[in-house]
Amino acid sequence: MKEKKLSNREFAERFDSVAEKYDSILNPYAVFRRYNEIKKFVKGKCLEIGSGTGIAVSYTDGKNNYVLSDISFKMCNASKKKYKSKVICCDAEKL
Repeated sequence: MKEKKLSNREFAERFDSVAEKYDSILNPYAVFRRYNEIKKFVKGKCLEIGSGTGIAVSYTDGKNNYVLSDISFKMCNASKKKYKSKVICCDAEKL
């Protein structure tokens, strides 16, 4: 049976529910690999869409060159607390 696709609002609510423990349940190796892919293309400022709590930024020196974006309000709040990067809470489909 095919599972129903979550609406963007439902998706945001699901990530809101894990925002406080998100960094502790992530695989550090996967995060490091994601950052290594990002840095291949970044020259100057970077907008990371779906940044979650912004953990990939923790591997960079240029935190001020990143703008973090996520659909989850609580993920965005976690990013703001941890990093000096700009954070935009929005639905990327509406950018």
